[in-house]
Amino acid sequence: MKLAVWTPLPPQRSGIADYCFRLLAELARQAEVVAVVRDDAAPSARAPAGVKVIARRNYEPDAADLDVYHFGNQARFHAYMFEAILRRPGILVLHDPALPDFHHDLCGGYDSTLFREEASFDSPASGAALPVRYVDGRVEVDWLRLPLARRVVEASALTIVHSAWIRDAFRARYPTANVVHRYHAAVAAAAEPNRPAPGATVTFGTFGGITPPKRTAHVIDAFATVHGEFPGARLVVCGWSDESGRFVAAIRARLADANLDGATRLRTDVPADEMARLIIGCDAVIALRWPTVGETSGPMMNAFGIGRPVIASDVPQNEEIDGRFCWRVPVDEGEDATLAQRMRDVLAAPESARLAGDAARDFVRREASFELVAAQHIELAEVTIRALGR
Repeated sequence: MKLAVWTPLPPQRSGIADYCFRLLAELARQAEVVAVVRDDAAPSARAPAGVKVIARRNYEPDAADLDVYHFGNQARFHAYMFEAILRRPGILVLHDPALPDFHHDLCGGYDSTLFREEASFDSPASGAALPVRYVDGRVEVDWLRLPLARRVVEASALTIVHSAWIRDAFRARYPTANVVHRYHAAVAAAAEPNRPAPGATVTFGTFGGITPPKRTAHVIDAFATVHGEFPGARLVVCGWSDESGRFVAAIRARLADANLDGATRLRTDVPADEMARLIIGCDAVIALRWPTVGETSGPMMNAFGIGRPVIASDVPQNEEIDGRFCWRVPVDEGEDATLAQRMRDVLAAPESARLAGDAARDFVRREASFELVAAQHIELAEVTIRALGR
């Protein structure tokens, strides 16, 4: 089987790039794989052994049995594959079920005629009216009710999403589309990975993009509250900085203002392997996201694989994750108080967190390891190739 996998790759600052680097390594054990990347990214793109990288301009459709598109909400990483998705149907792996930022950039803004036409196409009954919700007392568009995914989902032979909730929602919303659920993969630790030694220090970490939807400021405020009660608490904030750098600067200032006496650590733009080491050094991981576009958190799944419980937002895509190791907090006015209490629970009973982490690692081994998910993708590719008559 010959697969053309369209994806960003390291060193591009994208969680999808890091994810697909690992997934490509497993796919290449079972198929002939070429990675198709953005033209200007090809000279520096890194791929695992056995995977050839080609620029979009050098792509030859007849050289592959099937195209697999790893698609997300950022046009700078995924616009180059948009036309191919529409013209050469294959498997669409939709990492971000809602695509407002992608279409914002492609169409010239939310108020542009093109964007409004795309909204009408996605939801004909809406008349291009944008559904709203409240976030921190502000009115924002509810993109989960207007995901703007119809064009790519209906054009694809098969769409893979990372939660059963999104699968069911898309099957209802786009009834002619073929949509299936497979877990977002993670590395399943073979053995207990150097867990922090028992003692007076308990470390929390929040990972991924350092942006407002990750609720980083709320995490710092909740940590400051519990640190006053548990001086041995520690917090690591690690991830990609925002493009302007303004939000990271605000987070740096907030940490300084909290006056936590060396109890916090801020790391930005570190490689994936270093981020994994920092997760290993935590007792529990915090993976909040609100508002959400329906995405499954890569850092959350990585924490599970390493054997760490996660404090996560109570959003629909997280509801199917076992509550033994995914401890949810509301996204309304109860968020801050519940987050602080979840942290207190870990600080008061770190051994319970260890047992929860063991259950999380077992879940990834059984259902979401890269080896398993890659095998599932190969099976789906075989079925899709037959259905397309190739």
